[in-house]
Amino acid sequence: SYANVDLVTRRTSHIPRAFDEAMQKIALVGSAKHGFTGFFNNANIPSVASSYNPNSGTADDALDFVNTVIASVATRTNLTSGVEVLLVPEKVRLKWARLKLSGTSVSVLAQILDDYGVAKGGTLRAIVGINECQSDVLEAYGAQAAGTNRDLIMAIPVNPDAASRGFNARRPTALEGPRDLVYKQIYLQSTSEARIDYPSEFGYYRTPKMT
Repeated sequence: SYANVDLVTRRTSHIPRAFDEAMQKIALVGSAKHGFTGFFNNANIPSVASSYNPNSGTADDALDFVNTVIASVATRTNLTSGVEVLLVPEKVRLKWARLKLSGTSVSVLAQILDDYGVAKGGTLRAIVGINECQSDVLEAYGAQAAGTNRDLIMAIPVNPDAASRGFNARRPTALEGPRDLVYKQIYLQSTSEARIDYPSEFGYYRTPKMT
């Protein structure tokens, strides 16, 4: 008040951030309280504990791993779908960008996109690094048990029929108060679970945690 700041406006300006964080967590790992899972822990998506170790693996190891991922999705969907995006921890993407094929200046990242990209008749459009795939984040969110120490590499399609979610806009009720110098305002918003209609088009590949 001394700084001539409207405290009610300042407090309510933080509400969208809190809602966005809650909605993000529900989309990614669901809600145990409400009995549904999310994008990163859907029980119907095939899950593999991979032996590929990005900490020590060579360029050839990385290429062999990606080849296995690409082939497995095509096989279990009877060749009707392919991997369009690989979600990987940021550290893995950086490792692949820096790791060169033996005797060349070509990075593993570039070679993967060249081998499996649309220009060569493949389906892979992008390799996207996101923090949410890190073991620490997955454990903090409850997507995997504490001490699992495995990052997630996730194969996904971009077909909107394969996965979706529904939500509505935030709706504030009327501001109440002050009552004992306290204002109260309720905001309402709803969301569905992450709806994955074709789980065989996806894949969880859990690799040792990048250090």
